Amino acid sequence: MKKIFVFICATVLCSMIGLAQTSLPTKQVSIFKNGSCMFTKEGTLPLKDNVLRLPVPNAISSTYWLNTPGEKLIKSVAYKTEMIKVKRDVTRLEELLELNIGKTITFETQRVEQQQTYIQHSGKLLGVNRQLNTFKIADKTGTHYFSTSVLQNNVLNFSIDDAIDTRMTDSSARYAIITPVKPLSEMTIQEISLQNGVQWIPSYSLKLTGNKEARLEMKALVENFSQEDITNADADVIVGVPQLYFSKLTDPATSPSFTQVTAPPVTNAYDNNRVQAMSNTASAMSVRGGRESSSSYRTDASSAAPPSYDISYEADAEQSNDIFVYKLGNISVDKYSKVSFPVFATTVEYKDIHECDIPDFTNFEFTRNVSGTEGNYDVFHSIELRNTTNYPLTTAGVIVTDDKNRFLAQDMLKYIPKNGKGNIRLSKAINITLKCSEEELQRTENVKRIAKVNYNKVRVKGTVSVENFNEGDVTIKVKKNVNGVIVVSNNGKVRKRSESFTTNPQSEVTWEVSLKSGEKQEIPYEYESLFRQ
Repeated sequence: MKKIFVFICATVLCSMIGLAQTSLPTKQVSIFKNGSCMFTKEGTLPLKDNVLRLPVPNAISSTYWLNTPGEKLIKSVAYKTEMIKVKRDVTRLEELLELNIGKTITFETQRVEQQQTYIQHSGKLLGVNRQLNTFKIADKTGTHYFSTSVLQNNVLNFSIDDAIDTRMTDSSARYAIITPVKPLSEMTIQEISLQNGVQWIPSYSLKLTGNKEARLEMKALVENFSQEDITNADADVIVGVPQLYFSKLTDPATSPSFTQVTAPPVTNAYDNNRVQAMSNTASAMSVRGGRESSSSYRTDASSAAPPSYDISYEADAEQSNDIFVYKLGNISVDKYSKVSFPVFATTVEYKDIHECDIPDFTNFEFTRNVSGTEGNYDVFHSIELRNTTNYPLTTAGVIVTDDKNRFLAQDMLKYIPKNGKGNIRLSKAINITLKCSEEELQRTENVKRIAKVNYNKVRVKGTVSVENFNEGDVTIKVKKNVNGVIVVSNNGKVRKRSESFTTNPQSEVTWEVSLKSGEKQEIPYEYESLFRQ
């Protein structure tokens, strides 16, 4: 006898009846990090009354295309919305009970006076009263009424024999009705569409195995919250930022509404808020399903060496113009689900460094004041990673462990091109102190006139003080940001970053300070900043 364990969800799962024989199989998907995916479908399908009917995807504007190989075979494509029957999973407890009147239901209730004692009930389901939120069963002792809350509170101990948990209901679907140029019995056709709701999320694991080497592993989590199942499709995940001018507009052919020809919103990214909302809804899903079970195994440590988890494998990757493609091979990801795929595991080079970024804590153009107070700033122990792979490292979260799998840090690894370098912060360097203070040296009035406004100039002197309390020598990369022009850098490397939104340029000076154990150094610098009278 078939039993089904049921728990209630808030999401409707629908499958179209009669569409399976006319749907094209998905051959290839190209998945971007911004929530969009290119679907390529191909197949040979039979025609009925010399037309081919295909369900229309939810495509982004200008990306929906139908093609035939060889000669031109498509005369026209009509787009219509039609009523269909769909198979829908039940979403409410009362609906499930109503569908199974006459079936045997088994559940437990808790004895009030003895909180840990449960009473099992089993009988024929006779009816449901939605207004009173009750249901009625008949067993050997007679007829009994129960509140539906006893089922909602004891979901794991609630079952129905030979349960019906789906029903047919009316819905609508958008069809492409293809008319060929000549009578055909079947047609080979390709469908291409760019759709929202699919994305991939990369992540890294970095294991420091030696002084200068580390094992870097990358995986790709594919989230499918589109209206399409991905089944045995050749998948690419893309590193890059493609132009998506119409990303928020649907293709006119796929929309049942009259097209308003207006300028689209200028955007290069998909709105992930809607995807997140769909994800939150789908997380509550699961209308039916058995109890989950897990199994484990043990190995005899005395008779077998521990397995090695440090194998390396290269990514199957290639470059196409300004994007980089990781090829995952054939994958399957059902809609409203997520699947993770390993991409590569390889050895990269790294070195230990120390770094400190000092912000512009004065910003004289706006504050008109130099406090003179000496501030303490954190020095971080970091590692500088060199990308010795044959592909770029896209921006993603990274976990860092030592050679014994002990946790060291979790950080963001920013994009590193092939042969490039990037930093990962491990921890604060508690045995290194760094202080910085500034003082005003002089002011000069009316040095410049901009848009009929007179500007004065201030000259500020700063001092960076660094002391090493470690037992060994260290080299620290110190970066100081200022709103102004650096005129004394003390052999530091000076760079102007921008001149946006302020009268003065945003500048930075960088020093590499080498300190022996117990050594202290002071680094002076000076800069000038304009300010309004």
